[in-house]
Amino acid sequence: MKAKLILLGVTRHTVEEAMRFGAAVLVIDTPAFVSTLDLPAGSCALADADYLKRSPESIIAVARAAIGGADSCLTLTEVAMGLSAEVNALLGATDNSPDVVRDTIDKSLMRAKLDSIPQLRVPWFRLGCRDEFAALLREAREAYIVKPVAGVGSEFVKRYHNGDEPPVDGYPFLAERELLGRELSVEAFSQHGQHTIIGLTSTELGTKGDAGEFVAYGHVFPVSLDPAEACAVEGTVQAVLNALGVRHGLTHTEIILTDDGPKVLETHVRHGGGKIRELVQAALGIDMVRLALAARLGLDPATHLRPQHHRVAAVRFLQPAPGRVSAYSGVHRARYLPHVVQLEFPWHVGDEITTEEVLGDRPAFVIVAADTQQQVEEALTTVEEELELVVRQ
Repeated sequence: MKAKLILLGVTRHTVEEAMRFGAAVLVIDTPAFVSTLDLPAGSCALADADYLKRSPESIIAVARAAIGGADSCLTLTEVAMGLSAEVNALLGATDNSPDVVRDTIDKSLMRAKLDSIPQLRVPWFRLGCRDEFAALLREAREAYIVKPVAGVGSEFVKRYHNGDEPPVDGYPFLAERELLGRELSVEAFSQHGQHTIIGLTSTELGTKGDAGEFVAYGHVFPVSLDPAEACAVEGTVQAVLNALGVRHGLTHTEIILTDDGPKVLETHVRHGGGKIRELVQAALGIDMVRLALAARLGLDPATHLRPQHHRVAAVRFLQPAPGRVSAYSGVHRARYLPHVVQLEFPWHVGDEITTEEVLGDRPAFVIVAADTQQQVEEALTTVEEELELVVRQ
């Protein structure tokens, strides 16, 4: 009998992989995404621009009518995590509890939980209004990194010092004393509370003080640390996941390697963004989407956790100046350079490149993979030298 799976806010790759597992699926997503799907008999899609506002009961009712019920629900996008966990709780499916998911989405709740373990504590404040923000800045002797308590990615993340003006709106915010050091992220997979580290990713951020200083313009996976550092990072991630009660599925944990050891920025019950999923697949042959699907379908995930090869992969996001494209060249040639896995360049002559695209969506990028990090760095340099883009302000 086919497994029946609800998919919320997923990618085409997730839908296709669910089909390869032989599952009957109900995809609930926006009309724009659903219109791209061609599902076989026994599966169904519901186009709903406001699907995130649906109750878990209504989603289960739709599944019952469309595919005869559901065994479980899966999403790999942050905004649908809470709803998916609620659906699984009603279905009795194996998943992290809604409370655990809530504590990873709301970063102030996450910090409160982590405060129970001394090694995970960092100075932080939940700022509910402008007066509270101003009071913090008046007393601040060090910089604070401020972000929305339930923000995603680097959106609205900013550094504040004593004397700065607090924002007018957007509350509540989470303010954390700035942690100095190298930034890494850790991809992991959990099954019944046992956490397996898949690998560590290095992150290249924008120039300090620039508008895009908290935007990642590149990642390398896997990154190697000395044994003591690697052990400390892995131990920190294990402690974070245990403290938050994470027991199942993929996680993405962001770390700063400070002089006092690894400190946690935040964690998520999904794989990393910024093309990290693609880097893991290019470097190790591990498809984290298939891994998540196998676990959710009740299959043994061990096969999907086993590396097929060992390479180094990297992504570099292209960051042209905003303006109108007047000329470009080298895109076709660059796609066929050695070690290039994927190159996306969405603009044409006459297109307007916006700041929001460059710092937000980051639609132009190149992924490379090779046997060594030096080869990867050389491949990225060669691609960037091949590409030419002229933008008029």
